[in-house]
Amino acid sequence: MKLGFFDAELAPEFQGRGLESSLARISRLFQDAETRSSAGRHHLQRLTLPLRDSSLDVMVKAYAGQRPLKDLADRRLGSKARRAFTTAMHLQNQGVGTPRPVAFLERWQERRLAESYLVTEFVDGLSDFRLALIHHYRNDPHCARLMALLQKVADAVRHLHEAGVLHRDLGNQNILLRDGNDPEVLFTDLNRARILPALSNRNRARDISRLSLPSDLLRVFKEMYWQGPPPADFEQWERLRRSHYRLHDRTRSLRHPIREHRRRAQAPESERCPDIRDIWIWDERSAQPVQVARGPERRRAMPVGNILRQGTGTLRRAVPLRTAYRETLNTAFQQPVRMAGRIGMAVEPTAPNWPARLDALQGLGIVPVLIRFYRHHAAPERDAGIKAVHRLRAAGFPVTIALVQDRASIRDPSLWAQFGTEMLDAVASEIDAVEVGHAINRVKWGVWDLRELRGLYAPFAEWRARYPNIEWMGPACIDFEYPAALAALDLLPDGVAFDAFSHHLYVDRRGAPESRQGPFATLEKLVLARAMAQVHPACADRLVISEVNWPLLGTGVYSPVGSPYHWPGQEPRPPNVSAAQYASYMVRYLLIALCSGLAERVYWWRLAAHGFGLLSDLDPAAFADRPAYGALRAFLAECGTAEFLARREFGRGGQSYLFRASGGEPFAVAYSSAGEEDLPAEWNFEERLDDQGAPRSSGERRVGAAPHYFGGIREETWR
Repeated sequence: MKLGFFDAELAPEFQGRGLESSLARISRLFQDAETRSSAGRHHLQRLTLPLRDSSLDVMVKAYAGQRPLKDLADRRLGSKARRAFTTAMHLQNQGVGTPRPVAFLERWQERRLAESYLVTEFVDGLSDFRLALIHHYRNDPHCARLMALLQKVADAVRHLHEAGVLHRDLGNQNILLRDGNDPEVLFTDLNRARILPALSNRNRARDISRLSLPSDLLRVFKEMYWQGPPPADFEQWERLRRSHYRLHDRTRSLRHPIREHRRRAQAPESERCPDIRDIWIWDERSAQPVQVARGPERRRAMPVGNILRQGTGTLRRAVPLRTAYRETLNTAFQQPVRMAGRIGMAVEPTAPNWPARLDALQGLGIVPVLIRFYRHHAAPERDAGIKAVHRLRAAGFPVTIALVQDRASIRDPSLWAQFGTEMLDAVASEIDAVEVGHAINRVKWGVWDLRELRGLYAPFAEWRARYPNIEWMGPACIDFEYPAALAALDLLPDGVAFDAFSHHLYVDRRGAPESRQGPFATLEKLVLARAMAQVHPACADRLVISEVNWPLLGTGVYSPVGSPYHWPGQEPRPPNVSAAQYASYMVRYLLIALCSGLAERVYWWRLAAHGFGLLSDLDPAAFADRPAYGALRAFLAECGTAEFLARREFGRGGQSYLFRASGGEPFAVAYSSAGEEDLPAEWNFEERLDDQGAPRSSGERRVGAAPHYFGGIREETWR
């Protein structure tokens, strides 16, 4: 239709409602408006247009002039305004979110496009995907809410593509979000879009390659979009298109230097995406930060100096470490060990239903307790931890705390010093020891450059002087990555040292404690850790395992070794283990670590957690019991106050440990790591208990993966 000088089209629902006269004067209305916002080279203006019986708030987009060749193409394809209107009408008819189209207008003059406008209904309370992500990165770093946002947008993009629309400019800023707890997704900037009968995987890859997300969040987004693993050809095209677009984006300042300089200068800090190293998202379900970057992106952001520091630190002490390792290995299981106070439990007083957690803890007896204080926690959560320390101490539990950093406190060490001082002032009189730092060799915990540890350790000397009765542990690295621990010890301030070498020693997530990683099983890893404590001057000759567990099968996003998103029907896989395996591995790990005399104490992480705890807290009102809780209770009841005397191997994988109970009676613990095996023929015993402490027939002479207890034995026959 003709509206004044314009060729135009109105959406059917707005035809005959009195908009025509206003739209015919759109140029004058646009120019007379007092304020105007920019969308790149184009301009946006909110207007109120009269209807016959009311008025309509609209957003008018005025497209800028363009080169003659563009005009020539647009005579065939239609102006940007026409194309955007046509696509918006199609999306509206398909039920895909977009601001409701009202009209488009275009005016041609001597084969040149003089002006063109797209008119859509004004939508209040809009943000966009780009700003929403930045808000999460900077102000709301909670994984569950971020995952909900990604899922919402992924579902909307899939709906867009199923409607046959190839957006061709699907940047984060072109995905609008209407405010609310469950935001509505609206697509905008549709002038480049194409409507196709169906989209190929190549088409879909072209659109998704324009989204800007850290590499592992992008992986999650693609799995959400496909509701499972993406097809191989899609992945190939997506990587190719993304590399092309990355080059295009990086050369933008060369092609448009003035425009890019102005855009960057005008963008407020709050609207700038933080560096990949500063994105720190907390996942309450797995009790750890999310790894937002995959291997290649992560390695690019890490300084080469990390490798050099670890390498030089290891080479500097290689010879004394080798000597200490050999000597320490020969001492394993050779001396009696009193077990009292060696098995500790980590609890989380900030999690729901603390009274039930306390009841479960007391069900194990009086054991050493570890409580973590997180720098990122708000005041109410910190206060809950402080109150728990006081209550546990009053009940007779020895208490150790761990001070856990976040990325913000690594970037600004004054935040760390203030946090640590406040927590220590509140609980110093109630605790025995403090672990400083947490998993510092994992960048998701905030330390990207090992030199940043200087800020973490800066207040250490003052703390030691201020609280002289407290023991200090560190460096609290995780997994079998000891060069990082040596480098961390090298960075301690002169004149201060840890009173114990603490480490989070897992079995490389590979299964049983007896499983090997090269020549190293759990025993050999403990020996090497103890040797490091012996040879490094910044640490006393004591070893504390301050975190260990196994991830559990069937716990989905709550597992600490999985993804923060699981697609529908995703099957669990190793290294997650069954609840029965978890119980057996736990007791076997404790036997190896403590009876060897290598570790002074092991803190189990943790009492209640759905993905990795002795109890499941998926329902905070009613914890679900697991075999591991009963197994640890039985182990503590039988061995918690006993004295280890000797270890004996039998068969292909049989292990037996001889103890003397506090009353003087000998008993043994036995299991097999290589399937069921017969006990040695000369063994005689009068009583047998299973791993849960329940009586079993004394005539049974086979043992399996779960450690059993044998009483009434004669020590001379066992030896």
